[in-house]
Amino acid sequence: MSFPLKMLKLLIKHKIKPICIFDGRPHEGKMACEKKRSTDRSKNMELAKQHSEEGNREEARKFVTRSLLVKSQDTDLFKEVLDQLGIFHYTAPYEADAQMAYMVREGLASFAITEDSDLIAFGCTKIVVKMDYKGAAESFDLDEFRAATPSADWNEQLRTFQKMDADEFLTACVMAGCEYIKSIDRVGLKRILNDYQKAKSCKQIIEDMKIH
Repeated sequence: MSFPLKMLKLLIKHKIKPICIFDGRPHEGKMACEKKRSTDRSKNMELAKQHSEEGNREEARKFVTRSLLVKSQDTDLFKEVLDQLGIFHYTAPYEADAQMAYMVREGLASFAITEDSDLIAFGCTKIVVKMDYKGAAESFDLDEFRAATPSADWNEQLRTFQKMDADEFLTACVMAGCEYIKSIDRVGLKRILNDYQKAKSCKQIIEDMKIH
């Protein structure tokens, strides 16, 4: 809890009013994914115990981290601390990512701070990532990216992404694999973007896949 509070106080110090968004109810479309995550957490805890018994402290710590689950009591306690500090918080109907993206798109928030690139797929136009305790961070502005002149170090996938509208990019992300439906075998975002250069639409890529 100390790290997020330290980051929130840093924002306030720099006259930035934070809004904390929490995940809401589990989405029915992600039940299979949530079940797999639960199984993975159990496996990681077993691996952590194994490495601990063998004296591999670093490996044990790594797998313990992967097995952690934030409990509702912890979330409720954190919300109480936020109330005491006067920091506004909101629980999303389902995923916090989608809520954050919506708030930025609708002008309810200036930008989103995250470590999750899913916000780009959700259509979030301004994102701050990799922020450290000193306030150093990287930013992504979707509107500036679309208006930018491609530089020499841009690869073909990045150039293709720049040309896609929001609906096409979201479709590409779903095709490349998401948590709501089963992924297409041997298909990732890089392949989708490469195929898009020739097909010019995700619908055509799907049609081409049916043939081949």
